[in-house]
Amino acid sequence: MFTVQKNATKLTLLHIPIGITLISGLAIAFGLGTVLSTLSTYEVTCKKSSLSPGTATCHVKGSIWGFQLNEKRVEQVRALRVEKAYNEDSEQTTYTHSFLTPQGAEEVHGVYTRGEQYHNSVVSNFALWMKQGSAPFGFSKISEKSQAGMAWLPVLIGLGVFIFLARIILVRLDRDKEECIISSFGLSGNKTETLPLHSVNSAFVDVSTDSDGDETYRIVIQQWGTNVPLTQSYSSGKWGKERAANAINDFLAKR
Repeated sequence: MFTVQKNATKLTLLHIPIGITLISGLAIAFGLGTVLSTLSTYEVTCKKSSLSPGTATCHVKGSIWGFQLNEKRVEQVRALRVEKAYNEDSEQTTYTHSFLTPQGAEEVHGVYTRGEQYHNSVVSNFALWMKQGSAPFGFSKISEKSQAGMAWLPVLIGLGVFIFLARIILVRLDRDKEECIISSFGLSGNKTETLPLHSVNSAFVDVSTDSDGDETYRIVIQQWGTNVPLTQSYSSGKWGKERAANAINDFLAKR
């Protein structure tokens, strides 16, 4: 919270929730990125190498709704292998493929889905093609949309935090009008509270300590024994809040 106007008769303070906005924005971006990854399609095409017998060169193309995501080329592929991943929360095992090359294993696309039988059949068909096939070998994999369910969680949390906690606070102390006006603006609506200036005794920094001993802060106005917090949420930045509280107390001391 910082001072935007200060003179003998008026004091105006403004609070912009930069931290909350950044945190919620990162959560939304991460969730949307994960959701998009569950809507992707990967196409794999392999051709036998004439320069290195017993190996193939494979191209992997990823796309979302027809727009290309990425493309890579893997050479000297000798075989495919099924990789497994177990999720303890959902108690499900998912699978993906890896290319086996002289340099080691490299995941085809990194998208894990269900269907052990399908993944094993692709490995078997690739091995058979390496022995007998001549035409290019290809397969595709569409990410499971059902896996997008949990990916929406950080999006919803980020939106919830942004809507209900990311509020701009404007505090105006007016000696001429004998008013202390506290206004807040956000997506969940705008609110204004007007207090008689003579009822405002002081301002102080309220401290909240979590189980790890970390402290967060908010500014509170004391009015006739009643505490009126300027923000519902606590945040870091003790020095800035102390400076704003001192500005309010200095203004009140001169009445």
